[in-house]
Amino acid sequence: SVALGGSAGVDAIETEFAGAYFGMTGGADFKEEIISGLIYAQKLTVDNDAPTALASGSFGAPGVVVISGTGSAIYGEDAEGGKVRAGGLGYLFSDEGSGFWLAAQTIRLAILEQDGVIPKNGLEPLVLEFFGVNQIRELTTPFYNGLISRDRIASFARKVQETAEAGNEILLQQIEFGAECLVENVCAVLTRLQMPEKFNVVTVGGMFDGSLLNSAFSQRVAKKIPAAHIVRPRFRPAVGALLLAYRSANIEVSEQLLLNLEESQVK
Repeated sequence: SVALGGSAGVDAIETEFAGAYFGMTGGADFKEEIISGLIYAQKLTVDNDAPTALASGSFGAPGVVVISGTGSAIYGEDAEGGKVRAGGLGYLFSDEGSGFWLAAQTIRLAILEQDGVIPKNGLEPLVLEFFGVNQIRELTTPFYNGLISRDRIASFARKVQETAEAGNEILLQQIEFGAECLVENVCAVLTRLQMPEKFNVVTVGGMFDGSLLNSAFSQRVAKKIPAAHIVRPRFRPAVGALLLAYRSANIEVSEQLLLNLEESQVK
């Protein structure tokens, strides 16, 4: 039972495995046919990467994962085979509570400051200094023209969180609103699942490295979802894929197995 990563053009792996699991960024469309020609397994699963992120902290048990990095997404599984997603439809229409979303919200507010629509809160100079431009137009126009990447915009979120921690109230409000959006999505997922009395909510992604989002999210989960226990991933998502491969091969994921993975530094 294994979890493997590969790309088109590599030689097929001749050994037959009991189970193999691939969690693919961007989804599994058109990828299963390619992978099935390279990997021989009694049970081959090709899916998106949300289940592997969940397994990195739930180890195959029922639970919910909240991913908040450049983008955001929520995914949950129950013991009856139910699988539900919310959000995660990209930076233009979705991804509330993500790094790009927080950065974009701050830039929008900075534009309102620049235009005199809202009082000055220090956001316009914050944006100009971080991106090294003299006008916000020098940021937005290159972004629309594909000259500034989505990741570059999202990288501003760390500075936004630091500024909020230093006391900027308007940015703190944005972070709290983002946390509220994430929790609402978790609640929406849970309404369509049959969860046990206690279950893990796994928080994944760089946005949860910020104390303000972490705190705002945790407080709201404690209030709205008392059955949930928030955990950070114990392993990298690649090990989550390995644990799902074990599950597909009916191999018990015991605490001893988890300890063995940690001791072998497969984290």
